Amino acid sequence: MLQSPLRYLSSSYGNYTAATTHRGALCLISDLIDYFFVAHPLSGRREGEEHKRVMYFYTQPGTPPDKTRQTEVTGFAEAIVNFMNDFSDKENQNFEGDFPYRDVMTDKTAQVYVQVEHGEFLLGISFDKQASKNFEYTIFMPTLRSVLIEAYKMFKLFFGPMEDFRRADETLFQQRLDYFFGRYFSQLRLFNMPLLNHFIGVDFQPLNGTPFLTIETLLAEVKEDFPAVSKMLFLYQDKLLYYSVSKADLPSLYRYLTENLLPMSLRAELEPNTRVPGGKWLTGPTDLQNDLPITLDCSPPTVFLTAADESYEEHKLLVYRSLNATICLFVNTEVTRLMMRNMDGFLGAELPKLASMIGESISTENSELRVSDFHYIYYNPSSLSLRTSFHQSPLVGGITSKNTPQLPAVPQSVHNIVCETYDRLLEASEDFGECIVKESRDWWIVIKKVNERILVLLLPPTFNIPSLQEAHSRIENHVFISLPKLKTAVYFSVMLTEYGKPLPLPS
Repeated sequence: MLQSPLRYLSSSYGNYTAATTHRGALCLISDLIDYFFVAHPLSGRREGEEHKRVMYFYTQPGTPPDKTRQTEVTGFAEAIVNFMNDFSDKENQNFEGDFPYRDVMTDKTAQVYVQVEHGEFLLGISFDKQASKNFEYTIFMPTLRSVLIEAYKMFKLFFGPMEDFRRADETLFQQRLDYFFGRYFSQLRLFNMPLLNHFIGVDFQPLNGTPFLTIETLLAEVKEDFPAVSKMLFLYQDKLLYYSVSKADLPSLYRYLTENLLPMSLRAELEPNTRVPGGKWLTGPTDLQNDLPITLDCSPPTVFLTAADESYEEHKLLVYRSLNATICLFVNTEVTRLMMRNMDGFLGAELPKLASMIGESISTENSELRVSDFHYIYYNPSSLSLRTSFHQSPLVGGITSKNTPQLPAVPQSVHNIVCETYDRLLEASEDFGECIVKESRDWWIVIKKVNERILVLLLPPTFNIPSLQEAHSRIENHVFISLPKLKTAVYFSVMLTEYGKPLPLPS
């Protein structure tokens, strides 16, 4: 009921080792954090049983478990949350999305505590300031909150709400917490640019005309021929072209697919004599020639998706890949080998043709989108679109080639200024804002906000901009011209095409 086959959660979860455009763009979270915990306060209410509230506690690798410290840390976190709640009403309580939180800054650590599932569980994370300094990582509290909340959402995606799991079997619940988070935090990498982990978004592939209509037609045929399929995702390389799942689930699903499941498949595809004509299943049994029941060890993973009434529904995740196209099918009934065999017969014939059409349609997109002389981040919270020059996915070739100009590394001082400017000068309640800052080493930082859309530009010293007036001129005449496909309504009357359809322009 509650277990997804854990073989689909590899030990390399979130490993972007080869996905950077320059060294130092990423760092392991295990090098930065002091601890992470999941606590259930109600389980430790009785005197002498306070340790029972600790459901899971992650510390630095090699550190022996210390039950006393775990009890003290979770007790302190609970006391902080309760104390602050006593002195603030709900209207003034801090929220990150739907999650109440508390931030604690000490001389040595930066701590964040988040309440989930109506306060039933308390999650906490602590970053070591000295370790962060050693690795030149900028501590930005909103990013810490985003990392913590995303970890919870990722666990819930595969195991459902924590309270339901704990009530069903607390021992098994603790085992799954240990299995999942032990691997998650030992391999998770954070961008040295903290805003990229704060903006938890999705990289969409702009696609218009016949290819997009062909995708919609194919998916409509899948839905008609296989009624058990309730929701779908469609990706090309690591970019999303179509989805019908809830936006609440989309970022977690996208991260799992592009950072875990698809890279595992890509490594296998690079092995000699492994290419399968037509396509292949990435989840579920590999032997479809018989009709034997699917056993747990080869069952496709279970995921818990958000329903229309905000409840959660169990689905089996079937992932089929051909060439660079990946289709994800969410099935709400029992999966059989016969069902997968029939789906394979249909997708194996149609998906390769569609993948070739998409590849031809976007063959010039990558060269037009590549910007070689400045960094940018674009984020639209409404559509969850996130576009950036700071990384290149391993699904599209890993590290850039020797002939591709390398973007200059961004110094930590620039990261600090970007975060501080974004946090202090752009009001969250305002739809519009603009800041231009010059860093002491001649980096120019431009942050613009229009209709909640955020654009961050980092112009290196090679731009040779002597004044603010020149900065405005260069941004108009060079930077936005260099972003013809990253169309943004932030500065000119242009737009970013997302989800295959143009976004309306702001008035």
